[in-house]
Amino acid sequence: MSAVMDLRPTVGKDGAGTFTVYIGAGYRELTREQAFRLFVELGESLEMPTVGRARFFAWVAGMRQLPIAERVMEEFNVSRATACRWLAFERTQRQGEPA
Repeated sequence: MSAVMDLRPTVGKDGAGTFTVYIGAGYRELTREQAFRLFVELGESLEMPTVGRARFFAWVAGMRQLPIAERVMEEFNVSRATACRWLAFERTQRQGEPA
């Protein structure tokens, strides 16, 4: 093993407008949209408030009925898991409100 190792960040931006992400044992090229989705997913996993989450709650506040997960996924570029998590939280909040 060499004393000098090639150290690379977990996430880095390359010159082609994509982002390189170290996942498992290798790097994968991501578009800006994919990198943003990864950012949102990491924020959710770390339970950090994100702009996307705040936008979702502002968006859904004006609706009488909650949208389906696919609509949330499309509107906010999040995974099904995140869409379902956001919808479940909103559903719980609404059930706790007096009618």
